Amino acid sequence: MSKIVFFSIPAHGHTNPTIAVVDELVKRRNEVWYYSEYENIII
Repeated sequence: MSKIVFFSIPAHGHTNPTIAVVDELVKRRNEVWYYSEYENIII
C-alpha cells in the first residue's frame, strides 16, 4: 500500500476527471489524500 497526496486545481475541468483516478487508487488499496481548495467563490 502506498500513501499518495493528490493536489488539484479547484475547477470542474481539473477536479472531475481526477475523481476516477483517485477512486482507482483507493480500490487498489492505496491511502489517498486529496486536496483542492476553493477560495473567494460566489455561489
